[in-house]
Amino acid sequence: MKVEIRNLQAGSNRFEFTSDVSDLDLSERNIEFLEIAIESLIDKGEENIVVTNRVRVNAKSECENCLCKYDDVLNEEYTLIYTSNRDTVEHDDEEVLRYLGKTTRELDLTAGLTESLRLAMPMRLLCKPDCKGLCPSCGADLNERQCDCKTEQIDPRWEGLKKLLD
Repeated sequence: MKVEIRNLQAGSNRFEFTSDVSDLDLSERNIEFLEIAIESLIDKGEENIVVTNRVRVNAKSECENCLCKYDDVLNEEYTLIYTSNRDTVEHDDEEVLRYLGKTTRELDLTAGLTESLRLAMPMRLLCKPDCKGLCPSCGADLNERQCDCKTEQIDPRWEGLKKLLD
């Protein structure tokens, strides 16, 4: 995903991309990325170029509780600022602010997109927020049915306290 700077008009420029998943380094956990659509708003000024991307990712994930496959949609929006003022970049947040050299001819939006999507991925992949998971004894999917397994297992380290109750 590259945008040529010299073709940009001063002010707002709007672009839409569909990215090939193989272009991005997103080999993460149990997620299969299917389609990535990006809407970019690029605002070109004298010294700065502000890029705001809205990203929609369709994916197939595997729930970490019940191991079922489910369709997932990830929406993310992030902003990057490219500036030709090197002093500003050295004294500011390099995650948002990036240096744009005088000889730079194009912006490569791929790295920013990859970083943003990695940060937007959930910590735990769940098919639904209240997923009950699998029974640790028989392996039954507790979202579909309740099993008859005895679930009361006492940690052996607490056995001494249980004797006090008797």
